Amino acid sequence: MTKETKDIKIVPIFNQGFPGIWDDFLRIRVLATQAKYNYKIPDADIARYRKEYQKDWSGNNRYCVAYAAFDGQKMVGFVRAVTSGTQARIECLYVLPEYQGANIGHNLLKAAESSLAPVAKTATLTAMGNSDKFYQKNGYKVVDGVNICSKPLKLPLCQRVPIFAYNPAIARRCKPVMPTKPDCSVLIGSHFPLWASFDYQGNVNGILCANPDNNKVFLLSTNDPTPQQLTKRWLQNSYQNYLDVLSAYTGIER
Repeated sequence: MTKETKDIKIVPIFNQGFPGIWDDFLRIRVLATQAKYNYKIPDADIARYRKEYQKDWSGNNRYCVAYAAFDGQKMVGFVRAVTSGTQARIECLYVLPEYQGANIGHNLLKAAESSLAPVAKTATLTAMGNSDKFYQKNGYKVVDGVNICSKPLKLPLCQRVPIFAYNPAIARRCKPVMPTKPDCSVLIGSHFPLWASFDYQGNVNGILCANPDNNKVFLLSTNDPTPQQLTKRWLQNSYQNYLDVLSAYTGIER
């Protein structure tokens, strides 16, 4: 069984610590690995993966990106990536076997790359099994004949991109549209829902940040001079689409 891409929503996971997120990551990883390699991941490895997820997400010196694919309220795939300096690494990308073949992996990978590009110049990954063909189709090149693949990242153009950590690199890009001397110290090291809008030249022309505790937007600023304020509306729509899926997901009884 495969699903049409239009039925699947790709959602940024700002708060990986929310109850059930890592459980679903691990569930998908176990099922995808078992189907592809006929190998059941031992419990000890599953526990280690969970610790790695938590360490990457909570580390203050890393920019940790995570997206999930949802079919309604069901998570069916995910991607995770981290950065170190100007280098990014795709840590894992998994899609449930019955949902493969519908471009979900491709869409997850592209979403992660768009959020990595504002802070990193290159993305690398380890291609397992014959997955190198998939990554090569997505612009990655094998390095030195081994299963390490690499791809240069390009800044998003005409996109609203989820930003997973407010750091100096992001601060520099967002400075042209920030209010005069804003107090953004609350954003440092946080996992607040945050979007930046990029224009056709790759410059930030808008930023939106919301409080995850009450879902209220507390920072929304653009340099869009048009009467329609399209940049502002697009940022608000991006946040609302995120809330629509998140509210359904968090309502699942676990």
